[in-house]
Amino acid sequence: MKKTVIRKTKQEVPAIIVGCMRQAGFTDKPFSPQQMNHFIHTAVENGAYYFDHADIYGFGRAETVFGEAMKLSGSSLPREELILQSKCGIRQGWYDSSREHILEAVDGILSRLQTGAGDQPDGVQHRSFRNGFFWNRGKHDIGWFCRS
Repeated sequence: MKKTVIRKTKQEVPAIIVGCMRQAGFTDKPFSPQQMNHFIHTAVENGAYYFDHADIYGFGRAETVFGEAMKLSGSSLPREELILQSKCGIRQGWYDSSREHILEAVDGILSRLQTGAGDQPDGVQHRSFRNGFFWNRGKHDIGWFCRS
């Protein structure tokens, strides 16, 4: 698979990011953990190991089933070989850039993805028309981009 480099971090990543929105069941039945496990393995076998989520996808269901699928994988698919990204800041129909919402959202993301103690998603993005796009590399570094 072709690779690209994230400018600021110089990290090399696959040119294709695997979106996980539809696995939450927007158009079909939601994926089971077994189906998601197969989906993850198929993506990784084809060189796509960067997975995109958002807390709004299926109201967290996409992250939940991904976390459950990773538990099924055990050591056959080490977490450190994947790049996980999630987004927050959108509530049903409106944007919330408050510090409280973002901290709560990131805690929810970590819980649903079932990351281990001390593990973090590789990126959490907050999006808002007013504040633009901001990146965070760990849940305790969030406050710096909250303007409210």
